[in-house]
Amino acid sequence: MNVAIGDLWLTRLCLWTAVVLALVNLPAPEMPWPWLCAFTLPAALLGALRHGAQRPWLRALLAIVLQTGACVLALHVAEPLARPAALACTILPPMAFVTVRGQFADTALGLFLSFCVLLVGVILRGTQPWLLVPWVVAATIALRGQARQLVLREATGRTGRVRTRPGSALPSALLLAPLCAALAFAIDRTFALLPSLSRDATSTPAGGGSGGGRTTIGLPDSFLLDGGGRLIDLQGDRLVRVDCDSEAPTDLYLRSGFFEVPGLDAWRVGNLTQREHDTRERAWQFREPRRGVRLRKIELESYQGARNFVFVPPGACSIRGIGNLLGDPRREWFRQPTGMATEAYDVAWQDLTEASLPWTLDQSWRRDGLLALPSNFDQTPFLDLLAEWQPGGNARDKAERIARGLAERCRYDRSTPVGPHRHELLNFLFAAADRHGYCMHFASAAAILLRMSGVPCRIGVGLHGGEPVEDNIRARTFGSQHAHAWVEIPFEDRGWVVFDPTPPSERGRQALQRTDLGTEGSAPAETQDDQAAPIWQRVTDLLTMPWPWAIALLLAVAVSSWPARRRSQQPGASLTAQARPARRLLVQVLRRLAACGHPRLHGQTLEQYLGALQQRSVALPELQSAVAAYQEVRFGGREFDSTRLAALQAALAAVAALPDADTQRMT
Repeated sequence: MNVAIGDLWLTRLCLWTAVVLALVNLPAPEMPWPWLCAFTLPAALLGALRHGAQRPWLRALLAIVLQTGACVLALHVAEPLARPAALACTILPPMAFVTVRGQFADTALGLFLSFCVLLVGVILRGTQPWLLVPWVVAATIALRGQARQLVLREATGRTGRVRTRPGSALPSALLLAPLCAALAFAIDRTFALLPSLSRDATSTPAGGGSGGGRTTIGLPDSFLLDGGGRLIDLQGDRLVRVDCDSEAPTDLYLRSGFFEVPGLDAWRVGNLTQREHDTRERAWQFREPRRGVRLRKIELESYQGARNFVFVPPGACSIRGIGNLLGDPRREWFRQPTGMATEAYDVAWQDLTEASLPWTLDQSWRRDGLLALPSNFDQTPFLDLLAEWQPGGNARDKAERIARGLAERCRYDRSTPVGPHRHELLNFLFAAADRHGYCMHFASAAAILLRMSGVPCRIGVGLHGGEPVEDNIRARTFGSQHAHAWVEIPFEDRGWVVFDPTPPSERGRQALQRTDLGTEGSAPAETQDDQAAPIWQRVTDLLTMPWPWAIALLLAVAVSSWPARRRSQQPGASLTAQARPARRLLVQVLRRLAACGHPRLHGQTLEQYLGALQQRSVALPELQSAVAAYQEVRFGGREFDSTRLAALQAALAAVAALPDADTQRMT
């Protein structure tokens, strides 16, 4: 085939460029380089192995070993992937395989897979024009080159008279690339102007009353108790990273919203007095720090899925780093405006729970509705609980007594409360049998009981606890699994103080299950009698160590690269000693015919080839005799005697007399 080599290499170069640009567009926090290598290198190695491991089952086994070993190594080098990132990584192995394999049909498939990877990066981190435009240019050139190669292959196979210049697909592709880039930019701008489906519309209630407050970006106007554990619209295993100026607290609360208007099925936000402040120019100092209490600073970095939220710890004093920040300083509520998504900002705060300040309730919040109760509900059973628990004394004593009573009466379970009552909160508190619920129900019940006891309060929602960052005691990461709800009580000189009625052992229960190893030197009670547990534990420990997988990876590469043994000799399966000289003479005949403009197509049998030559009026009797003599020796087991040798030599002399392709064109 007379396909231009320049076009072939240009197409492959542009395919590699598009793949690299798609990988670079992936956000590093969600997809660090160890995981990118783990999902691309094994598949690339399989694509590069053109010899060995030809059997499908052996290739599948090799792929499993390579991919598993690479993932285990990556797990020991980097943190686990979030679920969206892990799902996106499933595209990387086939993309790397077809890119490295480099077959003719792999260009379009590789570009499609790289486009999917590029789209994942756009979803996770937004549009990057400096990466999108070069990708469009490279993809256009690659597709144009592949189309030209297809045309050249078809034309060469039919006439053998097509000649091309290396790289001749480049000018036409460069003319199409700017048009494709302009179209991509126009589509991106169009989607940017459309409202996002994941954002709530902004609306202000008529009259500005206490109906529902204002629905804002990232914060629903209702706190639903039947949400199945979903507190706020935060989805993702990695949402926020916190870096502190000293060791990060293990029980850190990060508030993203609050709810003041109570109900048995849902709480609502209530009134908000919003102001706007550009904290990129200067910090928003909304509360003066208390003297004698250490002022701490934390830096918060929001990942995709939490970009529009502003998280502040209770006791926050100032925020810096967000442009045109919207907020209600008195309520310590903040949000970014529509279209803004700041990734990092700083918060100065104080831990006022242990400060030597008076515990005096801020009575001004009584006038703002923080003692309001749900309308049209029977207070009698709630009053009976208060009479049983006798929460007396100051606000702190009442809160602790109510928390103890809830812990004794109800158990924590991430399932919906069931019972004979209409409302879940009533089933949580007053069901005759199993009374269970999660943090939503504990917080809602405690807030209503506190208000009935004369303590103004509200429900705060956000993130709690987090997980430590390896080798960094000052940092913690938070995900949707750390979403939590609690109660906040306003105190003079202290602001909003967290009161968490959820049992402490159930806060961040997932993290506790991974770290709770029991007492040193003792096994858990349920496994002391199980003699097989130590064996399985050793096997599990062995499989989670990196070096067995590294050895398996090296062995798999060595086995796949080892030359495969030839199959056992079967009649007609391989060349015999007498068939080799006959084949060499026949190859010379076919090469001469190709030079004369009559190439044999890929996959074409000798009989089909002779028929095609007859259609072109190239019917040589010597060629028919030569093919028959070769097949008698190759497949019939006949000897390569002087008669058959003469037949092949006669065919070679006959085709040598034919004019070559250049001479035919000149005539």
